[in-house]
Amino acid sequence: MKISWLFLFAASATAAWGQLSTNQSLSGKYFFRQVMLLTDGSTSPNVTNTMSGEGSITFDGNGNYAVTGQQLSGTAAAVALTASGTYTVSPGGFMTMSNPLKSGVTLNARLGQGAVVGSSTEAGPSVFDIFIAIPAPVGASNVTLLGSYWVSSLEFPGGSLTNIRNTNFELTSTGAGSIVENTVTGQAANLNNILMNQTVGPITYSISADGSGTMTFPMAAGLNTDTQLISGVENIFMAPNGVYFIGGSLAAGGHGLLVGIKNYGSGTATNASWSGFY
Repeated sequence: MKISWLFLFAASATAAWGQLSTNQSLSGKYFFRQVMLLTDGSTSPNVTNTMSGEGSITFDGNGNYAVTGQQLSGTAAAVALTASGTYTVSPGGFMTMSNPLKSGVTLNARLGQGAVVGSSTEAGPSVFDIFIAIPAPVGASNVTLLGSYWVSSLEFPGGSLTNIRNTNFELTSTGAGSIVENTVTGQAANLNNILMNQTVGPITYSISADGSGTMTFPMAAGLNTDTQLISGVENIFMAPNGVYFIGGSLAAGGHGLLVGIKNYGSGTATNASWSGFY
């Protein structure tokens, strides 16, 4: 399964804040989503547990953070997640922080102009994860999600690799809670890893004033949670000005990550559009 879109998002979101970044460069309320696979550490690893967490994370500008949210573990239902930890921001946006989902593990992260992204690259061969945090907007509504977006997802249903699946598709929001398109493109391990299109809809969404919300993918006739590429309610968190959103499911065993970015504009993007330090 291809997950290069994760690294593309990470690269585009982490433009450095110059060479003078410090702990004070990171403060205030952010939303985050984190997905973690734990393995037995062998050369042919087996997944021993999958964890996902999301919610708000508040950085105090002095190297401390507090988390309030929910987490999933294995196939169990979501439970409350409260955590606190520390972080350090160095010049150039280089950053480390204690892992919200696994104590004693350090996230290797980068602070950019619109996000924090990281993973536990120093944790050894038994921890594989990705962490994304975005600033929380002020005064959001359904109109914050307006226009055309490219959306990708990577999910581990039931916390295992058996039905691993990903998607990449376009959706256009009306700004009033509905989506114009009803086609999802993707592949799944239990569906022969064949790229396919599925009709799923009507897709709807709702955004609260704090920037949190939901996006709902109804179950299509003749499909179920194993055969539909993306289904049910996905919690989403909007970035300021609606330029992108992150999220994922909190259904029991609903591990994964959903990312949507505003469409650059039909016919306007060129190689020159990607320039500078990212």
